[in-house]
Amino acid sequence: MYETPPNPKPEELARWLLTSAGGAPHDLEELSMVAVDTYEQLRAHLATFLGFQGFDALWDRTLHLVRRTFPWEHHDVIPATPSAHQLDLMLRGRDAAEAQAIVLAIFTQFLALLFTFIGAGLGLRLLQQHWLALLAPRATDSRQEAQQ
Repeated sequence: MYETPPNPKPEELARWLLTSAGGAPHDLEELSMVAVDTYEQLRAHLATFLGFQGFDALWDRTLHLVRRTFPWEHHDVIPATPSAHQLDLMLRGRDAAEAQAIVLAIFTQFLALLFTFIGAGLGLRLLQQHWLALLAPRATDSRQEAQQ
């Protein structure tokens, strides 16, 4: 399982969030399910702070920015209102490696925007409220303390 660094960068944190439920997804269907589940958990939890409209605006901006790097063919059928269904549509027709890169880019960009607007410290604390494992000490920290 991926361990969270003490002061994670958005990409490291996104990778942790996407693998925290049980490791890296093995195929496109599993990746899509993990991405949708992570999206739904983030939306439900962060909406208490950002509101659903605030979360949706941040998510929409994220997708707009990621589209520059990973354009998708089905952009005309992607719902205007941010939703988990968008993730399925964006991954349609992609190979597993490209889909993984897209999902990681989306969640990395989302966290980077969140941290830009509210600060990395507050953003991480909000995530830690939901994902308690982010509070757990790293294995290397435990080993270093034991050696002292």
